[in-house]
Amino acid sequence: MKKIIAIQMFGNKNESFASFKESVKALINDGFVVEVITTDSQAAVLDDVKGLHMHTLNNKEQHNKVFKLYMFVKVQIQLFIKMFQMTTRHDVIYINSIYSVAPAIVAKIKRAKLVCHLHSAKQKSSVADKVLIYLINKTAHQVIFTSASLKDEFSLTVAKQAVVYNTPTDDFISNIDPLRITNRSKRFTALMITSSDDAGAISKITELATRLPLVNFEILLHDWTSQTAKLVINSDQPANLRILPENNNVHRFYERADVLINLSANEYNASGDIDVMHAMYYGIPVIVPAKSGLQELISAGKHGVAIDVDQVPTNVQTIQHLSANTLIYKQLSAACISQARLFTSDQFKAQFTKLFNGHRARPYDNLIQLFGNAYLSTDTSLFSGKAA
Repeated sequence: MKKIIAIQMFGNKNESFASFKESVKALINDGFVVEVITTDSQAAVLDDVKGLHMHTLNNKEQHNKVFKLYMFVKVQIQLFIKMFQMTTRHDVIYINSIYSVAPAIVAKIKRAKLVCHLHSAKQKSSVADKVLIYLINKTAHQVIFTSASLKDEFSLTVAKQAVVYNTPTDDFISNIDPLRITNRSKRFTALMITSSDDAGAISKITELATRLPLVNFEILLHDWTSQTAKLVINSDQPANLRILPENNNVHRFYERADVLINLSANEYNASGDIDVMHAMYYGIPVIVPAKSGLQELISAGKHGVAIDVDQVPTNVQTIQHLSANTLIYKQLSAACISQARLFTSDQFKAQFTKLFNGHRARPYDNLIQLFGNAYLSTDTSLFSGKAA
């Protein structure tokens, strides 16, 4: 059996570790021997994955830039030594972030195959980011993207490139309670999920809350810290806006939400696709950035709308329409559920593992997901072409 060495050490705070876990489980179930190198905290999330060989390295989060650089270099050296000892030319190295430099170098030296799974890109690439992209072009045998727009944004020269959309886990879907969906709160509620350092999106939703005092707004932070708590307590926020920490029961946030809003720049959208899919499985229409891979997951006007994140008046108008038109909202909600069901974990596993078995990506796998809602022939759009 072929051995795969999977690495998850670096990335933005909100990089989708759930996607990494599902990828690893898919590879093990397909018969691969998988060894994972990750941090102590992330290793705990993988404890329930049977048949996994685990290796951990210390990678404590640093807020000071100097210490952050020191820790980055230190971990890269440790990774290089560990990988060099473990890897043979018959192995496959799978990295879940653009920042795992050492494994890419080891793959080149050992002549092992390197597969990169990329989830997001920065709006403005630094010199270091450009060096990392150059390294991927020189070392990777296969690159997997979570959206077609992300693939276009990177514009890599690697011969094998594929798009595999992330999907909700079977556990998430099985825990959806239809009864609680039908009994949402009477006051219209908008939900945004992001990280504490996404200041731009938090500022924009605060402005929306100010302009729409009759709508409840909730910001769910998946990197809640004591520093974040102090910031929230001291902030002058509207009475209809709540900033909350994510916990193990994310379902309760979707159960009371009526619309999911994503106002984040690309670099903060690594887990945005999963959030959108979660919302749609709950029948929640979505508002996503016009310039992002998230718009690929919806048909504008049937499952939500794609709007430029800077167009606050358009966002205000859209939320007002959704909250005021019960009939159209129900049509959008039903369409969201139908669309979401096209994105299954079985389909993700099949597409993902085929790439590790030497098969090329099949474009029509994505088309089934993206255009499987063609039977929705009636245009239920309440949004103008300008907004969508």
